[in-house]
This record gives sequence, C-alpha cells and structure tokens, in this order.
Amino acid sequence: MGERVYDLVGIGFGPANLALCIALHESEEAKMKNFSMLFLEKQSQFAWHPSLLLPGAQLQVSPIKDLATMRDPTSSFSFLNFLHTQGRLTQYINREEKVPSRREWSAYLAWAAQRMDSYVQYGRVVTDIEPVERHGKVAFLKVLAKNLATGEQETVLARNVTTAVGGSANVPAVFREMYQWPPKNADEVSRVVHASTFLPQMERLDKVLQRIQLDERKEPLRLGVVGGGQSSAEMMCYLRDRFPEADLDMIVRASALVPSDDSPFVNSAAFDPESVTTFWESSARARRAQLDEFKRTNYSVIRNDLLSQVYEMVYDQEIDYHDPYMAPKGTVRVMASTTLLEAKQLDNGKIRVTTATTAGDKVVRTDEYDALFLGTGFERAASTLPFVHTLAEHFPLLSAEGVRELRERELAEDDLIATSPNPDAARATARGITRDYRLVPSNPARWRHDAASAVSLHPAVLERIPQSRMGREGSRENSVASARRGDSGYSSSPMPSSPKRELGDVLHRPGAPANVYVFGCNEYTHGLSDSLMSMVAHRAGVVSASLLASTPMAADASAAEK
Repeated sequence: MGERVYDLVGIGFGPANLALCIALHESEEAKMKNFSMLFLEKQSQFAWHPSLLLPGAQLQVSPIKDLATMRDPTSSFSFLNFLHTQGRLTQYINREEKVPSRREWSAYLAWAAQRMDSYVQYGRVVTDIEPVERHGKVAFLKVLAKNLATGEQETVLARNVTTAVGGSANVPAVFREMYQWPPKNADEVSRVVHASTFLPQMERLDKVLQRIQLDERKEPLRLGVVGGGQSSAEMMCYLRDRFPEADLDMIVRASALVPSDDSPFVNSAAFDPESVTTFWESSARARRAQLDEFKRTNYSVIRNDLLSQVYEMVYDQEIDYHDPYMAPKGTVRVMASTTLLEAKQLDNGKIRVTTATTAGDKVVRTDEYDALFLGTGFERAASTLPFVHTLAEHFPLLSAEGVRELRERELAEDDLIATSPNPDAARATARGITRDYRLVPSNPARWRHDAASAVSLHPAVLERIPQSRMGREGSRENSVASARRGDSGYSSSPMPSSPKRELGDVLHRPGAPANVYVFGCNEYTHGLSDSLMSMVAHRAGVVSASLLASTPMAADASAAEK
C-alpha cells in the first residue's frame, strides 16, 4: 500500500496519551529512529474534565506526579517549569498549599498540550480499528475516524495504537431512562445530571430550576445528590451556593461519609511506580484483596477539607438562632445507609425516588425531587470502548465473553505461572494484557510475531520498570544504590533542539509487530492507579520503551524495504 503508516496512532489526547507523546517527543532514541506519531481527539481543543471545574475544586494528587517528573525530573514539561514560564513559581510556593486548584492544573495540562499541538488532530471520533494483513499476517492497523468539522470518514494507518479515552458515566439502572446526554434536541433538558457532564447540563437545567424557584408554589426546590464521593460533595457545595433556599438530600449507601486516605504509607503501597509491578506479580486473589483494601484512597471518599465543609452545613442548621440579616436556607440531609429501589419521572417533571435504609430497622420512603445529581463514578472496561467492534474478534480483553473466559481461567493462573519458564509471559497470557499494557491476541502467530514475543517484555522495557519490593533478589539494594547515585531509572532525554518534524514522515517498518495498548481500563491487572494522574509519567516511560524496542533504526528499515 502506498499510504503512510505511523509508528503510533493514539486515540484520545488526555493526560495519559499526552504524557506518552511528551516522552516520545523528548526521546533521543525516537529521534534517531525517526519515530512518527499522531493522536486523534474527539474534542475541538484540549480540555481536562471541563464539566467539573467547579469553584474551589482542588487536585487530589501531588503536583509532582505531573506529566513528566516521575519519568524524567529534568523535563521541561514539569508542573514546576510551567509555573516558572508563567511567572508564578514564587507566588505558588508562597501559597504553602500541597496541591493546586483543578483550574490551575487544567491550565498546566493545556499548556503542555499546546506545545504538542503538531502531533494532534482534534475533532476526530474514532469509529473502528481494523487489522490489515500481508501474506496472512497482521502488518498494521487501519484506524477509521469521523471528522466532526466536515462529516467525512478518514483513515489513518498505524503500526501501534494506544487507547486512552477515559471512562463513561456510570448511571444507576433506576435513572438510565431519564438521563440524556447529549440531548436529542435543543429544547430537551434532563432532570438527571451526572458529574461527568455537570456544568454543561447545569447550563440548561439552571434556567428550569430558577423558573421553578420563582414560581409562587409554597415549597422550596428539592434537590438530591446520589453518591458519597468527592464529586458528590463538590456538587453538593455548588448547589448549596447556587440555590441556598433549596432542600438538599445526599443519598449514600455507606453508613457515613468518609475521608480519602492519602497517608504516606498507603500512597506508597497503592500508587508508587513499583507498586504496579508488585500488583502485577501478585495472584488473582491477592490483587482482589488489595483493590478492596485500598478503595478508601479513591472510591466513595472525600478530601478532608471538603468533608468538613459538608459537615458544617449539616451542623450549622442545628443551631437554634435566627439571623435577621441572613436569608433563610434550606435543609441539608445526609441519608446514610440508604439504597435506591426505584425512580419515576412524573408528568410535572419531578422525579419520585423510592429508597430503603440498610442499617437498623428497614425503612422504605418515597421522596420527590426537582432534579437528581449523580456522583456515581465511571465505567472503565476495555470491552466497552466504542471503537473495538472489529478488534474484539482478535483480543479476548476487548469482548465481554473473552473477559469472562479469562476470569474463569484465573483459578489455574498460579499453577500456570509456577510451571512456566517465563512467569511474566504466563501472567500476560492468563490476563490478556502484558505488564507494558499491550493486549495479547488470541492468535499471536497471526500478528507477525510468535507467541513468546507477543507476551514477553523486551529487555529494554524491563530497565524502565522498577522492581517490586517483594520481587527479584537484590532489587531493594539496587534501588537504594541508584538513589544514592542520583539515578532516576530512566535514560536522559533532553529536549530536541531541531525544529519539530512533520507528522507521518515515516513509511511502514517492515517485519515489526502491530500492537494495541490500552490505558485506564486495567485496574484489575495493574492496580488502582491505572486510571489516575499518579501513573501517567511512569507509564509513559514504560510504554515509550516498549514502542521503541520494536522500532528499528531508520537505516535498518530502509534496508529491509529493499
């Protein structure tokens, strides 16, 4: 085929693929190999969770865990260098705060993305990925995308594809028929709002709620928030400020709102780079136990400062004092140990919700709300990605049936690993994905490499992966020695001084395998940090090493073509 083939096409341009783009952009090896890459992003411009940029919202991770520092502390793409270039480094230090606002973090990510602008095409929705064969082997991948500006279908060819498109809204079954986003028509306004689309939905719903509030009916607005996590608490505070006279209910399954655990030992065990290797090397039972143990770091938990703010709302209304200069405020209730039974939208637009208590005597109650706000999280599974219809035939992890079969074989995983001469390859075969995030095909020989190379780590990649504390003999001593030497564990990658290369300047590399990498859907195999900012820089180092390990030098590629 005469069409150009990129060494990498990335689907989505959020923090995960942005960090990878930066790592490859800074790599001297990538420059020597003339590595080509292109990223396709659905949004018209870079934006990071714009729907939840609420006033006062803060980042929930250390700013040192940015796009580059954990991979290369000398990178010019660090958060500290962003502050320096913006003339705010001293002022930021003077804040004496551990974390920046989510608004400032968004500005940092947008600044980094703008510097990588030549590698991205915005306004592209990927619809499918098809393997392209030569001589009975998969040679590369055809990525099909719709150009939102023109409506035309576009095709891009790639040796490797990385997917990093984030999660989809997890909407409880009782609300699914009522939740509509995007709306089917311009006049449609959903009374059920998910945190992932909070601000754009509120832009429409706000007018409806204001109209109801100005109505001459006697009762105040009644709003419900479902969920006991950070997003729920942020929406709760926003609604309290926007509609102070409204009655607010927070419906929570747990017995109490709980703080997120960001203590140092827990952070180290759950989110340090070497924790991924420890998790990967653990049995299925041990991995499940660790996910349960450390859920308190990320799921249904609230930052301490915000938790105190919610408690203050509840506490303050108990004070029996009428302030003559303050407008009356609605009642705030936290309905703990409460589960949803059913919900129905009434003819007047209200939503009738039936709940039941799960602690003490069971109490079933029915309440009517003017609107419901869902802080119920996201679904993150590779099999639910909207563009893997064709690839699902080749990779078990991309189909619900394939995932079910992998889970059923899990019981035999430990025996398989114990008897295998290559434990890491055995783990990858059993789990459908490698340690360096490549999907394992059901028929590896068809993908232009043998079964062993399909699931094994290249030696160059192993150098980028910190050894687990419980792993190979001497790993702790080696890491301590490296720390004393000041060795970061990665090769130095200074910024290239030459002008940026044009996109797609390399033809297909002959003989190399086609790979599909998946980010953000691998909590079950790579740990809790997989979908979080904590790991993007480290993962970028691992994946860039994996990509470059299978990419020959430009001269070698030319010789092979001849």
